[in-house]
Amino acid sequence: MRRESILGLLVTAATVMLLATAGTASVTLAPTIVVVSPVNMDGWAFQVTSADGKGELVAGPATPPLGVGSAHLFTGTDGSESAQVRNTEFDGTPLGYLTILNYSTYAESWNGQQLPYIILNIDNDTDSEIEDLLFFEPAYQTHISGNPSLPDQGAAVLNTWQEWDALHGGWWSLNGIAGATPGTGVKSLVDYLAVQPDARIVNSDGLGGVRLVVGFADEADIFNGYVDKFRIGLLQDYRNEETIYDFEPIVSLKIDIKPGSYPNSINLKSKGVLPIAILGSGSFDVKTINASTININGVGLATRGSKKAPKLAYSYEDVNGDGVLDMVVFFRVQALRTGGALGPSTTKLTLTGALYGGTPISGTDSVRIVPPLKT
Repeated sequence: MRRESILGLLVTAATVMLLATAGTASVTLAPTIVVVSPVNMDGWAFQVTSADGKGELVAGPATPPLGVGSAHLFTGTDGSESAQVRNTEFDGTPLGYLTILNYSTYAESWNGQQLPYIILNIDNDTDSEIEDLLFFEPAYQTHISGNPSLPDQGAAVLNTWQEWDALHGGWWSLNGIAGATPGTGVKSLVDYLAVQPDARIVNSDGLGGVRLVVGFADEADIFNGYVDKFRIGLLQDYRNEETIYDFEPIVSLKIDIKPGSYPNSINLKSKGVLPIAILGSGSFDVKTINASTININGVGLATRGSKKAPKLAYSYEDVNGDGVLDMVVFFRVQALRTGGALGPSTTKLTLTGALYGGTPISGTDSVRIVPPLKT
């Protein structure tokens, strides 16, 4: 067995990891949270094989385990097709290097058992070709439905967020390697590695080898599911590095440029500031916005106070009298003009940024340049 696979087996078998072959203890680093959004997919891409299926980033459903959104996977009306979200970043990763692998699921329709599941493309002889597929299905993770020697993770249910520990759960192999078959025949990754010590994750045709999937069942089935908080940890140079993927849509903001006035006239010669209100609501707390991320076309907020300790120019007040706190932010007109956000033909401005935690935000409102552009 190769040294890297031996180390991987040690990692999966122990909570406190000691690399005995090297005599060096591994270091567990703080997890990195990556917000996957339409403006930053970070190696993830949707693949939908049905004509009326969907793969998209959405808000909800209910209260996701991280942030406000999730990845939505819908087969459409043909359950023999699929909807997937796949990641390319783990091409060539030895299976034995995995130290964490779990994720959360939610489903609104299924065939009575199938929640979104994991497929790993596997190369077993280091030729970078797919020799096998490994499947982790939540339906096979109880002592009755799956392997009683593995942890009982509870029954799969509808309309509930559930977290699944795939690293220590039961898997089945497309080729039945290690005797790993669906249902009570599922086996641990340790069992698989005992037979295929060189197993590694590989991509295929530019598509990711780490796959979150619904479908590939009977045509009459309809699968409508969601995934979030995908956690993967790897042993890298004696460090246990964990990444948590948080799937988020762009949160659409309601903004009011120059609140209390219309049309929103801007004089390009102005040396002053442009106020913009970000409107709060019963379902949106403006204090969750990270002010340091707010910008228009890359131009950040104006500052105020001393030059030695400048502070971003924003405040909280109820600008529209609805009883809900709003956030008023200020931009220097000349900075917007220099940065290319404002010009003689500008008719609208789009404000972008992020919530604390990284969820992207965006809002647009109209403007009128005065004096008007001469023709």
